Amino acid sequence: MTSKYEPLTIEGHDALVEHLPEIFRRINEADLGRLVIINPILALEDVGVTLTPDLRSHLRRTVGFGAPRVRKIAGLRRDLKAQLRKYEGAALPESPRERAALIFDILKVAPRGERPEALTVEALRPYRDDHPLIQSLLDLGRLERGAITFEAKEAYERYRAQPMAHHPWLKSLRFREE
Repeated sequence: MTSKYEPLTIEGHDALVEHLPEIFRRINEADLGRLVIINPILALEDVGVTLTPDLRSHLRRTVGFGAPRVRKIAGLRRDLKAQLRKYEGAALPESPRERAALIFDILKVAPRGERPEALTVEALRPYRDDHPLIQSLLDLGRLERGAITFEAKEAYERYRAQPMAHHPWLKSLRFREE
């Protein structure tokens, strides 16, 4: 979908907060409030708002959490990133595949049995005493659990294409623009 709005690039949380009235105005005008529930990042793109990759990742991890929990997650992520700098090629894992690569290939933890290609947060538990960073990864996973899951682009586009009559559970969602 091509946006009729002037492009607006948001580079951080403060800029996002600063531009909220304009963003809400655009979403209300385009009647896309219901789609914010499905995937807020794609709804923002539909009204010409571009988020930096870091801000997109931040929103995926923190939408639905209160400020204290968001600060705790941010602090733990910052600490883990600092600790991982000691290991060549290490980065904070954002997926089960990346988590397995970090644990087994970079941190050199011996797998229990056959090496898995992917490793969920829950699957880390047996390894928590094998390396000091694993407990921190478990703590981060515990804190991030419960984040709102955004629908994939295909599902978002299906919802966007359907007339409102197909969504009797939600006729409209409007944001205060003040």
